[in-house]
Amino acid sequence: MGAFLDAIASRDVAPAGGSGAATVGAIGAALAEMAAVHTAAAGHQEAQVEGIGERLAADRALLLALADADARLVESAFGGTPALDRHVQEQLVAIPLAIAETCLNVLSGASELSSLAIDSVGQDLQTGRMLLTGALRAALATASGNLDFLEGPARDRLADRVAAAENAAASLFDADRRE
Repeated sequence: MGAFLDAIASRDVAPAGGSGAATVGAIGAALAEMAAVHTAAAGHQEAQVEGIGERLAADRALLLALADADARLVESAFGGTPALDRHVQEQLVAIPLAIAETCLNVLSGASELSSLAIDSVGQDLQTGRMLLTGALRAALATASGNLDFLEGPARDRLADRVAAAENAAASLFDADRRE
């Protein structure tokens, strides 16, 4: 973890914000997964909780892969290349958007788990949800801001997905406030 943070803090262009958001999301997913593992081990709603845990594990792995993909993309986009081609421009939105969408999936699983989790992991689950919320907000801000690199149908298509993710996040945040 220290080497990763040193790399972010270095003069290199990557890893950067998207990789950081994805990694924070993966940590949040790991905490939610831990809550599922301990809850299932205690025999509480074992089959249901194990299913949630498996989805959380898959999303954690995806977030780590997205962190790596974002670092490669940022290096390719801003590491000295004179101009951004269309594919790179689209990926500057698509990768942070995928991070946001994955964080939404994890938050949904964590919300489902919150009513099932044993008391001893409740605070860890809450910490995971807070980390995921920050990662989600950061990824959405990056995806939305990077829409400026695009124009035409690709921009419209990705802008619709960003708006859908923003709406899903707003609904999730509203539900959390009501809890």
